[in-house]
Amino acid sequence: GFGDQAFDYVILEETLQTLHRPVDVLHEMLRVGRRGLVSFPNFAYWRVRLDLGVRGRMPVTEWLPHRWYDTPNIHCLTLQDFLDWAAQHSVLVLDAWVLCEGAVRSLRDGDNLYADEALLVVQKMNV
Repeated sequence: GFGDQAFDYVILEETLQTLHRPVDVLHEMLRVGRRGLVSFPNFAYWRVRLDLGVRGRMPVTEWLPHRWYDTPNIHCLTLQDFLDWAAQHSVLVLDAWVLCEGAVRSLRDGDNLYADEALLVVQKMNV
């Protein structure tokens, strides 16, 4: 119901991993908004990997507090998954921050392993 570029920003906070069709929602976000803010838990975080590898169970952490049967998460994406998707779909990452060990900082190389959570500002190319 909204026109193209009707909003300056569209925010998807901790939403992508809970949607049945997240890519459709991302495309709609970039259609109706000039820019989008996207945040999500990074399922490639080293503690999540370690928990799954060592215990053999879906991890339960401070940022992923639910067990497999009561989690709202249905798509477990990683920071690198999102960056790959953006590159493949002509989406620019204008700015990015991560939560690492309780501190927020700008995205760095290697953060797919070290970031608990990511927040990215995105925009469709050619806007």
